[in-house]
Amino acid sequence: MPDIAAKIGIELRNRYVIGYTPTDAQRDGRYHHVQVKVVPPHGLPTLRAYWRMGYYAPTR
Repeated sequence: MPDIAAKIGIELRNRYVIGYTPTDAQRDGRYHHVQVKVVPPHGLPTLRAYWRMGYYAPTR
């Protein structure tokens, strides 16, 4: 059990939140896809990223 608690603690302390603002900011109400690429620096273990696949733009 202590191993599991330690792994959960490490996972919780190593999280980042990244914001996104589109450059064209179309207010068309359509769905826009988002692509995320994670490139770890040399020597780091495999990184995992979780994100929404896209968003609906607001309407005028």
